[in-house]
Amino acid sequence: MADADYYIPAVALALVFLAKLPNLTRRWRNPMVRGVAVLTFLIGAGFFFAAPSTIHFVNRTTGVDNVSAPLVYSLLTACSTMAMVLLTYWRSGFGEEVRRQVRGWLWGGALVIASLSALFASGDAPSERVRDLDTYYASAPGIREMIVLYLLWHTAIYATLTRTCRRWLGEAEGWLRAGLSCLVAGFGLGAAFGVAKAVALGARWSGVDLDYLSSDLAPPAAGLGSLLCAAGFLLPQGERVDAYRNTWRRYRELAPLWRDLREVAGQPDLTLTLGRPSLDDRLAYRETDVHDQLIALAPYCDPELMARGRAVALRAGEEPGAARAAGAATMIAAAIAAKREGPDPIEGADRGAGFEAVSLLLGGGGDEIARVARHYGVLSRRTVATVRPPAPARKVAR
Repeated sequence: MADADYYIPAVALALVFLAKLPNLTRRWRNPMVRGVAVLTFLIGAGFFFAAPSTIHFVNRTTGVDNVSAPLVYSLLTACSTMAMVLLTYWRSGFGEEVRRQVRGWLWGGALVIASLSALFASGDAPSERVRDLDTYYASAPGIREMIVLYLLWHTAIYATLTRTCRRWLGEAEGWLRAGLSCLVAGFGLGAAFGVAKAVALGARWSGVDLDYLSSDLAPPAAGLGSLLCAAGFLLPQGERVDAYRNTWRRYRELAPLWRDLREVAGQPDLTLTLGRPSLDDRLAYRETDVHDQLIALAPYCDPELMARGRAVALRAGEEPGAARAAGAATMIAAAIAAKREGPDPIEGADRGAGFEAVSLLLGGGGDEIARVARHYGVLSRRTVATVRPPAPARKVAR
């Protein structure tokens, strides 16, 4: 692998990490948010410090031969440990028992990292090896134990994670299933990296040269596996993206109905006085306002118009739910037009029927109101005119 094969993923992951910083700042207390950010950073750092040019630069700058080895091993150990922590939280929640398990994994990873440094310090690796340190020093005291410890921890964790995710895959769907599929592939490649390195190491001890498994096959597998793991933990965030998109769509669809209702009510837009509310708060404000204004509009609503509008929609091929929403939108559009024209509200039994029609509409909840608003947004004056009775036919209050 050339330097670019390391630096390009490192830059991409750095950009992902920077993009997640605002969310990390707002939701620092959430262990999953912290964990995903830390894992993204660690994988990016692993790519950067594993690049041949970076290895040579670190060795030369520190003046310690092959000091990049324990540094890269420590970063990769931290990656595998954090992956186990994230999957533990993801699978089991944030209870006290889970937190004890997580502390155990973190302490275990910290102990392995400390042992890697100690073993490297106890050994002797005078000749810089940028690509094949594992097999070149396969029999060197201290260095050999450092390599074996790293491979044991790495391979055991990734094999466990692969098996766990495969069992969980059958229970998942949507974005979670997509993320788990990436994790199964990524963890599997991570385990294959460890196995390839171990086989090459064992071959060296037996006097057989299988160095290509360690220097040529294992690094691309680890690189692709790391990217798949990062994608696997990020993909389930697509559920939040979907939720935001749905919230924004509903907020936007309510706009035409909301504006017209406020206009005929003679009320100003108070949104700007709320400071900088979240999209969820703005949607709640808009839905509440529409709800209240529809109740105020009820005296002008004629259920017969709703029935005619529904019939027109059914004849046009709309399914029953959409036809019902189209009928309600027609009734509301006619009521808004009537209130703009200035006649008095409908009187008597017809007025009570208007309140009943609006109450049934509001009883359908936010989804039903959004559906009606969507139809209202595309409703034309011509459509209203085809179902609206002549003005003299209306009963007005005395």
